[in-house]
Amino acid sequence: MKTHCSKMILILIGNILIAWSLTTFILPQNIMGAGVSGIGLIFQNVFEIPISLTVLCLNIILFITAYLLLGYQFALKSLISTFCFPMFLAIFETLPLTRLTPSPLFCALCGGCSLDLELVSFFAVMQPLGA
Repeated sequence: MKTHCSKMILILIGNILIAWSLTTFILPQNIMGAGVSGIGLIFQNVFEIPISLTVLCLNIILFITAYLLLGYQFALKSLISTFCFPMFLAIFETLPLTRLTPSPLFCALCGGCSLDLELVSFFAVMQPLGA
């Protein structure tokens, strides 16, 4: 039980840090990301749909697909990130965060490094990201 709670805490911290990194370094510079967040950035720039809403919708579709193709156990492991990441992303989107630096290169380096470090917390607990 204790290891289960510590894994969930690491997952939540990882989701918070990934959402913060995206909204602090990547999104203010309009740096194109990969995956669902990158698709969210495209939808935000083209259709003015918030990234968090796009990420939530795509995560739900991916969650259902994972459940159907990979089974209950896999889907259960990704349930937390499926809903928490878009929620934290929406929170950070509403905060008046300013750019830490005007340099796109510095933001790309800091954003990439911080996202990589946060991914380690997910792989350490063998948790699918859902994002």
